[in-house]
Amino acid sequence: MRRRLLADRLFEECQELYRRLHAEGINTELVEAYALARDAYEESVLDFGRAREMLEEVFTRTIDLAATS
Repeated sequence: MRRRLLADRLFEECQELYRRLHAEGINTELVEAYALARDAYEESVLDFGRAREMLEEVFTRTIDLAATS
């Protein structure tokens, strides 16, 4: 759940920086801040996906063990 909340927060940060880029105009520092925020968001989404896959694997093994017992 923490991973999902982090991804949501980083997405909000990306949206805010994107709005600022359009409102304030393109400048190097703002573009760099947006790029860093976007990279962090993308990594958090991948991390969330890896955690989901790991959890699915654990649940599958648990169900398989219960079925064979």
